[in-house]
Amino acid sequence: MITWRTLWFGSETPRQRQVIVTVSVLLLVALMCLGLFVDFIPAEWLRHRGRIRHMFGFIGLCLTILLYGALIIRGHMARQSFRENLKLWAAFPFAPFFLGWVCWLVLAKALPWSFTRFFGDDRSIQATMWTAHMSSRRSCDYRLTGGPFADTMPAYLCVGSRVYDAYPDREVQVRLIGKASPLGFAVVSGFVGPPLQESTHANESASE
Repeated sequence: MITWRTLWFGSETPRQRQVIVTVSVLLLVALMCLGLFVDFIPAEWLRHRGRIRHMFGFIGLCLTILLYGALIIRGHMARQSFRENLKLWAAFPFAPFFLGWVCWLVLAKALPWSFTRFFGDDRSIQATMWTAHMSSRRSCDYRLTGGPFADTMPAYLCVGSRVYDAYPDREVQVRLIGKASPLGFAVVSGFVGPPLQESTHANESASE
């Protein structure tokens, strides 16, 4: 009978190193999933897309060099067959991008969002944004772009189809409610309405 220890650690009496590695991998995967789905506006020093690409690309390259260097020094390459080594080296050009992307999800989204969500102060943001529709298999179809998300990654906030149907491809006034910290702003909820100019004109017409 396979117990949970064998299922997770590969042994009924796992070593401490096996436990640490397995728990670390599971925690990393959980943080990656969290980073994929949270709505977070990073602080200014984490917001510029070009800067983020360069910074986390460099981190991914350093991690790739360290990883492959460790495999070579420990003799892992020498113990593998030529075909297995070929697969490993074929992944080398893509490893910096993948590792950089993982680091960005964890360090620039998941961890700052978690800190801000639990330790930040209640705050709201008023912003002018644009509704947009874009068919996407990897993300949402209906979005709010611009405003505080203008220079972030991703540069949009997902919304429901009702919001887009009410204000299709147009400027809207958005109120974002959430938590704020020195690391950024964690979006909890939001309200979308017509631009302030239209609201003012409507109120003037109603008063007349």
